[in-house]
Amino acid sequence: MVECVRGQIFEVGPRYNNLSYIGEGAYGMVVSAWDNLNKMKVAIKKISPFEHQTYCQRTLREIKILTRFKHENIIDIRDIIRAQNIDLMKDVYIVQCLMETDLYKLLKTQKLSNDHICYFLYQILRGLKYIHSANVLHRDLKPSNLLLNTTCDLKICDFGLARVADPEHDHTGFLTEYVATRWYRAPEIMLNSKGYTKSIDIWSVGCILAEMISNRPIFPDSAFGLHPILRVMGFGSIIIMGCLRWSTSSAMTVIIIGWLHIQRIVFVRVTPLRNGWLKRALKSTAFGGDRGRSRAHHLKRRRMGIASK
Repeated sequence: MVECVRGQIFEVGPRYNNLSYIGEGAYGMVVSAWDNLNKMKVAIKKISPFEHQTYCQRTLREIKILTRFKHENIIDIRDIIRAQNIDLMKDVYIVQCLMETDLYKLLKTQKLSNDHICYFLYQILRGLKYIHSANVLHRDLKPSNLLLNTTCDLKICDFGLARVADPEHDHTGFLTEYVATRWYRAPEIMLNSKGYTKSIDIWSVGCILAEMISNRPIFPDSAFGLHPILRVMGFGSIIIMGCLRWSTSSAMTVIIIGWLHIQRIVFVRVTPLRNGWLKRALKSTAFGGDRGRSRAHHLKRRRMGIASK
């Protein structure tokens, strides 16, 4: 059984039908569908990875990781549909649980309450702890890769850029295929630092938290990615991180002098560290055990304005 969605052919029947468009990106289209076997709605991502080697690598990487992960804050893979004959295989269909929206779209439409920020942060850190426990770096955490449903469940998705962390390996050139936004990218990546660690994902979470609080990116992009970071944090903070690779070249000297004269700005008057509810939340059991989930379940009953698909 074949269905057409916005000019794209989906060969996923007879098990999956009633397809409806959700969205699309550089690597394919996502639709919702009815699963006739399990009697529930699912999301199906159509990928045509064989046009470019990079697409193949990303697709294979994501499938290998997600088929091994099982966590309620990480998107799952429920089924993979492909042609039986490898010579006829042009497309791959990945079936996942249906999530109505993502954090990027949500932040575009409304201001989050403190409770929702706290609950979303809790779920992000919970999922990230699981990912890091497997010695994996996600490397592309950003609001559009945090899926949400109407009951405020959050799932981390898009593991196409993920890697196994290896402290003994020289990670220079690690992101040669990195095409995502630089707003959430750690300074050591931009500086092409050797041997970076799980801290690059923690930096991204901090950027996401700041955006949830203020409804705008803390480090919006520019011609040179470090510039917005230096304007908010100052040059000294980058040196403390120990990620700057010094050079005696005149070109590097000019750049460093320019950094020293960047005028700092105040991003938000109430910084996260001075935010009372956040300070209490980070010390509470919500971030340290299942006792905090009673509050989370109460919050889930307070649905946000997310339209069901």
